[in-house]
Amino acid sequence: MISKDSPLRNPPASMLPDQRVAIDGLRYAAEMTGLSAERLYADLLSVTWIPESGPLPPRLFAICFADAWSIVDNLWRLNLLVRRIPKLKRTPELEAHLRVLRQVEDCSHGFQHLDERVKVCARDRLPLWGTLGWVFFPSGPTQPGKIYLMIPGGLRSGEDPIVNPAGKIFESPVDLGPFSRRCSQSIIGNEAEPLA
Repeated sequence: MISKDSPLRNPPASMLPDQRVAIDGLRYAAEMTGLSAERLYADLLSVTWIPESGPLPPRLFAICFADAWSIVDNLWRLNLLVRRIPKLKRTPELEAHLRVLRQVEDCSHGFQHLDERVKVCARDRLPLWGTLGWVFFPSGPTQPGKIYLMIPGGLRSGEDPIVNPAGKIFESPVDLGPFSRRCSQSIIGNEAEPLA
């Protein structure tokens, strides 16, 4: 997500100490987001190759949801850090990044207040950790694909959201759809270009 020669890796010595600390935090949050996104993509791709009759590895759900929520958490940290860097010039490109990052707020707050959602999720028979949905195109995005949905936990309502790929543009063999009621693939990757 951050290039090797980016100034985020080697901030100028003339920067104020609070600017340098914020830049370091931003760099690590961005790299952790990228790492989690790469792992999540690879793990979801591996699920698509498991025979339909075959069992999923027991820890696979936990691994996938850990990375999905790590992405949300670190994107929210990016949002907070970018907004608090002293004397940062607000370019149109930066404002576009901030608009995308701002969309993570509802997901992040839901994750931070998970304990408050237990009763609601139990009553409505919803998975506490949300769902992970994605579309897999084994022969490319213009060919027929399969829709997948991971639902963690023991309660099933039978009415969980499923990705509807109709009319959407896909750029890779595995494309995430909503992984909770309010988070989407656009938040975790396709709309924001690399930071630097």
